[in-house]
Amino acid sequence: MTDELKSTVPADPSIERVIEAIKNGKKLEAIIIYRSTHNVSIAESLKIVVEIEKELSLEKQACH
Repeated sequence: MTDELKSTVPADPSIERVIEAIKNGKKLEAIIIYRSTHNVSIAESLKIVVEIEKELSLEKQACH
C-alpha cells in the first residue's frame, strides 16, 4: 500500500480485504466489507472504494 493510499483510508486489516476484493473485480463486495467494518453509509463506502481503486490504478501504472 502506498503512503498516499494510507493517507486516504484508515490503517486497519479490513482495508486489505477491501483491496483484495477490488483486485478480484468484486467492487460490491469491497463496498460491503468497508461498510460493515466501519459502520458508515453505502455512499461513504462507495466513495472510499472508488478512492482505493484510483490509488491501485495509479500504482499499477507506475509499475509499468
